[in-house]
Amino acid sequence: MKKTRLNRQQGQAAELTGTATTGQPFKEGELAFPEIVAVAAAKEKLLLHIREMEELYKVLHKRVQELDKARREHQDMFLAAMETLARTLEAKDGYTRGHSERVSGYAVHLASRLGLEKDTVEKLRLAASLHDLGKIGIHDTILNKATPLTATEFALIKQHPDIGARILQPMAPLKELLPWIRHHHERYDGMGYPDGLRGEAIPLGARIIPWPIVSTP
Repeated sequence: MKKTRLNRQQGQAAELTGTATTGQPFKEGELAFPEIVAVAAAKEKLLLHIREMEELYKVLHKRVQELDKARREHQDMFLAAMETLARTLEAKDGYTRGHSERVSGYAVHLASRLGLEKDTVEKLRLAASLHDLGKIGIHDTILNKATPLTATEFALIKQHPDIGARILQPMAPLKELLPWIRHHHERYDGMGYPDGLRGEAIPLGARIIPWPIVSTP
């Protein structure tokens, strides 16, 4: 009876290990039953780890999407606030009321005629809307002065492109717009401000934004 049971167990082991019940010893390179069990357990553990990593990736991916959505919403709110601020600033002066809106419209028209990509046209629209945002750092008595500006007052006025660029600098997605805003008062002959750039050294956006101003009779 004991011998029969032993033979049956050996036969089961042989089936599991893929060897015949010939009574021959394992050949070199073949796995014994305990080793096969260990390999199977390790494989199962690895598969479980992979499934856990996949679930973790799904959770992280969802979280990244949520954070990206929140970032875009925050950015949109910030830009809306800046555009509102720019319009409010213009509303204080009847002469400049609607100025940024007109400049924005002309800039979009010219950029479209030049065949620029839609994404670039939209960025130009936004930059044109915000190009005078830096005037918020200039006192109203200077902005609305009816008599000619003194040299000191004009020097302060010339700071507004740089002020505007610095206000928007923390917004990483607006990085491309900053040179357009900072340099929109440069002149092709190099006599503009704040850096006296000339010709092709002036960023294309900074050449397009002031176009409706300098081209108006």
